[in-house]
Amino acid sequence: MLNYHFPVLKKEVLNYWLGPKTLKKEKIILIDATCGEGGHSLAILEKAKKEKWLKKLTLLCFDADKEIIKRAKKRLIKFQKNIIFVNANFNNLDKKLKKLKVFKIDGILLDLGVSMYHYKFSTRGFSLMNNEPLDMRLDKKQKLTAAEIINYFSELELTNIFKFFGEEKWSKKIAQKIISEREIKKIESSQELADIISKAIPVKFHPKHIHPATRIFQALRIVVNKELDNLQKLLEMVPEIINPNGRILVISFHSLEDRLVKNYFKKLVTDKTDQIYGQVIEPAPYVLITKKPVIADVKELSENVASRSAKLRIIEKNN
Repeated sequence: MLNYHFPVLKKEVLNYWLGPKTLKKEKIILIDATCGEGGHSLAILEKAKKEKWLKKLTLLCFDADKEIIKRAKKRLIKFQKNIIFVNANFNNLDKKLKKLKVFKIDGILLDLGVSMYHYKFSTRGFSLMNNEPLDMRLDKKQKLTAAEIINYFSELELTNIFKFFGEEKWSKKIAQKIISEREIKKIESSQELADIISKAIPVKFHPKHIHPATRIFQALRIVVNKELDNLQKLLEMVPEIINPNGRILVISFHSLEDRLVKNYFKKLVTDKTDQIYGQVIEPAPYVLITKKPVIADVKELSENVASRSAKLRIIEKNN
């Protein structure tokens, strides 16, 4: 039996993915924009079956990774009549929907976490603990790899990547250490890089609850996969294709993502007002479903350590 990734905030996603008015529709189209191994998709399909609205549900499952799509197909085989799998990054969502002749949807989920499959089985250097090639591409068709960044980018470029995308205060020291080490020998594996980073930070300043290289690995993954650029593109694209009463759900795992989502959602739920009199001249197209981000409860935190940094934000389109 395959060991599948456990989806974070599963219960909360099921509670919020569809509003009560959407459930009354004759046809429902949902998108899992980051399907991964299909954990959230399986949950919503099982709920639809249990509550007897499966026949009217079509679920579009997007993922950039061809290998992980295969795992999702195997996991969701019994619901294949209700699913359309799309092997593509969500930044191409609009083009792919046009090809499928899907012009409006009733809800979209975006889980920005990396699947346990990538850490444990992909052998692409996502994990700090495994001795794997420094790749970190979610989509193997992309050219840029983590190894190229580490071995060929300048000290200033590395420092800026680590500082901005990893929010690492030891960025300059780490960049300098990488430069000196790669002059001796090319840095090829994730374990090599993790060891170099650990040595660059004085032991007394090592973080207590995470590996010293965690933030650097996060920064590299974000840059390699253009995660923030792709997220921004999707956020700008999706609001127009949501049906009235449809919802946008985003699960983020670090402050850069969450800030981007929070600020964009704020624009969508804010009325346009007259600058002189303050009167509403255009009502906000969306409304916040929860004022604060939804986080994991005590039970999930004890069962799934990955949920500790997850934040779910939800907005719904007005009539």
